[in-house]
Amino acid sequence: MNIFSASLQTLSDSKNAVRLADFDKSVKWAGDPEEIKRDLEALGLLVLYVVRKGDIPFEKLKAQSNEEVVRLSPDEETKDLIGHLFHPGENVTDHLNDLLGHPFFWTWESRYRTLRNVGNESDIKKRNHKSEIFKLLQPGPSEPPRSFAQWRTKINEYVMREMEKFYVKRGNYYQNTVGDLLKFIRNIGEHINEERNKK
Repeated sequence: MNIFSASLQTLSDSKNAVRLADFDKSVKWAGDPEEIKRDLEALGLLVLYVVRKGDIPFEKLKAQSNEEVVRLSPDEETKDLIGHLFHPGENVTDHLNDLLGHPFFWTWESRYRTLRNVGNESDIKKRNHKSEIFKLLQPGPSEPPRSFAQWRTKINEYVMREMEKFYVKRGNYYQNTVGDLLKFIRNIGEHINEERNKK
């Protein structure tokens, strides 16, 4: 069964931008695994086309190698999703259903809650440099500087000053690291509704 025989509709918004809708989640896979792989590749191209709002013609995308298509992805979530669509592994029949929980499809609330949960990990709060999660959050030597490398400068000065008060006694202030940014997100989420922080 071709995945595109699922219920797929296009809608136009007030600015005549085309949107896809009603992609039936109950697709049942059957048939040749190679055909399913081709369908997954086509879906990967479609994802990039939609995310980039058609700035690269679909026919041009089809002419690119899979590696080039992945590189054209505008963010890590899209890149990872397309990579999984291009390389589904052995169990192709269940692959699309497995991807429905991918971060690409998360709501902003889910993303925020995940960041808070990671910031609440003991190894993050204690800056345990030997822990696996702490190591994963550190950029490698060949990675370019991240946009959040100087995250402290992006925070409102008053808010930053108030949040630093939690660490005055120990002098253990927030640092420009991913781990401390996650800790900051967790802390502000936990304390922002307290009476003393209303201002």
